[in-house]
Amino acid sequence: MAASPALSVAPITIRPVEDAGDRKAFVDLAWALNGNDPHWIPPLKTEVHGLIDPRTNPWFAHAEARLFLAERDGQVVGRISAQVDWTGWTSFEQLAVRFPARPAADQVYALDWDNTLSFRLGAQWQATPTVALRAGAYVDGNAVPDRTIERQYLDSTKTGGSIGGGVRFGAWRVDGAFDLVAGPPRTVPDNSAEVGAFSGLANIAPGEHDGSVYTFELALGRRM
Repeated sequence: MAASPALSVAPITIRPVEDAGDRKAFVDLAWALNGNDPHWIPPLKTEVHGLIDPRTNPWFAHAEARLFLAERDGQVVGRISAQVDWTGWTSFEQLAVRFPARPAADQVYALDWDNTLSFRLGAQWQATPTVALRAGAYVDGNAVPDRTIERQYLDSTKTGGSIGGGVRFGAWRVDGAFDLVAGPPRTVPDNSAEVGAFSGLANIAPGEHDGSVYTFELALGRRM
């Protein structure tokens, strides 16, 4: 009996985006993945190029991003973006909530928040001509100190992740994703006895703060 030939799959190589040609390949991958889908509404390519260009996107004034291409046999089959974002929360002293029709309900919250760093990583991979896979993860630092944290905005060092994909078969397309945002429980001490008469230094909402968010998205489309 003759032996069956071994199935050979070329390895995937990952390299950084270095020049204008690489940036074009990074942007064009979305068209390669979705170009044959009649339900896809493509953005303007000039707008997408502007989003990843530090010269035109003001987001880069407080953040850094590194882009990568995943290639197999010289063809782009995936893309990766790694980001570090600095947020200057210390520039906000208070949060004012106004109700023009009911001024008595107006509220002003003292913030005194801290600056934070967040780290994000996202990837998209064309597994087959009809299957695309996506994944992401991030870590976001805690901005709210013990003194001003309240139940309205839970905060701690948050971690999140997402996974999803899309499948085309015939005239149909299915896209799904799952997202999770969570963080460790945070205990805010009751320091009222320590601050004594200086009540403005007391923690507003002592106790345990804990929360998480789960979301699931599913979309089904059919070409008419």
